[in-house]
Amino acid sequence: LGRGEVEEGDELTIFRTAEKVMHPQTGGFFGYHVNVLGWAQVTEVGEETSTAKIRQSFEEMRRGDRVLPREKLDPSLRVRQSRRAVEGRILFTPSLRTQMAQADVVYLDRGVLDGLEVGNPLEVYRPGKPTPDGVRREAVQTPDWVLAKLLVVATRENSAVALVIESTRELGRGDLFRTAQTDEPH
Repeated sequence: LGRGEVEEGDELTIFRTAEKVMHPQTGGFFGYHVNVLGWAQVTEVGEETSTAKIRQSFEEMRRGDRVLPREKLDPSLRVRQSRRAVEGRILFTPSLRTQMAQADVVYLDRGVLDGLEVGNPLEVYRPGKPTPDGVRREAVQTPDWVLAKLLVVATRENSAVALVIESTRELGRGDLFRTAQTDEPH
């Protein structure tokens, strides 16, 4: 990137496309997962190229890795109830992990177009099911089992990233989530 594309002081996210992401339920192509390797700040701008200083590195960087303008997360994240009910599935777990737990991030198959916003609380659950009741001599519906509480920290049109705030069990691709109720006003 050169003159007219970046300016001195601009911050750039450095990333590498890692793999295709397929929807866990439909099997259809959903997009690509990218590994964020770190970020750099432009220190000198030339006609066709620029120089940048790496400010933070999470993984090894190499020739061919890509850059885009850095998006900063708002440090004063405010929990706020979703304006409408949203349900979906955990789409992806990073770093080839099959199980996620508290303080991890998960990627969701719903986003802004579905009504999700940064700060929305969610819960991961397993649906209840009919279970025989010997006293009543009929099946009764057991309640849903809430496995974890999530907080949306980033959104795109059709996907979102959520932080696992609390977890009683491991989470994995395909697990169901829904909006959680809070005591916060809309």
